Amino acid sequence: MTRFFREDHHFQTLETEILPDLIQRVRQGGRARIWSAGCSTGEEPYSIAIRLLEAMPDAGKFDIRILGTDIDRNVVAHARDGQYVNVDETHLPRPLRERYFTRADGPPGALQVAPDVRALVSMAELNLLKDWPMKGPFDVIFCRNVVIYFDAETQARLWTRFADILAPGGRLFLGHSERVNTNAEPRLKPGGITQYTRV
Repeated sequence: MTRFFREDHHFQTLETEILPDLIQRVRQGGRARIWSAGCSTGEEPYSIAIRLLEAMPDAGKFDIRILGTDIDRNVVAHARDGQYVNVDETHLPRPLRERYFTRADGPPGALQVAPDVRALVSMAELNLLKDWPMKGPFDVIFCRNVVIYFDAETQARLWTRFADILAPGGRLFLGHSERVNTNAEPRLKPGGITQYTRV
């Protein structure tokens, strides 16, 4: 089950090791792209956007975008709506709730993602096994607890495709039980707990 800031060590890496360089680049006129592949109902890409805004409150003024994709049109529609109920405060502390969410119409306690967060994120339907319309390159890809459901041959193809669309030095984050296979290891170097860097 997805939630905000799931596997928080990845978001800590994003905050401390990745965002400083990306922010410097976009402030100098460059661009940055982050992809949440298999984003489900949107908690992951919105978590990325919140981390970005914490580090760069004026991020919306620059060429930095987050893409969330999923094969299921219903969960993509939910993600676009950006409304959530029963959000565990353990994973989304009160200061972040107050800064990046508003009260939503609907069930008691329903939260609506704030406009500045939503403005950074685009949601789209995408089947990872078919053609990808995005040209990239991406600086960061989150694809967690998705590839584990495919057979070994399909996994190997996906690792290669992710490497192809990652920028040199870009980072790939996987789920806690996923590992890149040996075919992709020359291009995706382990760099932390379930994370890889594009060589």
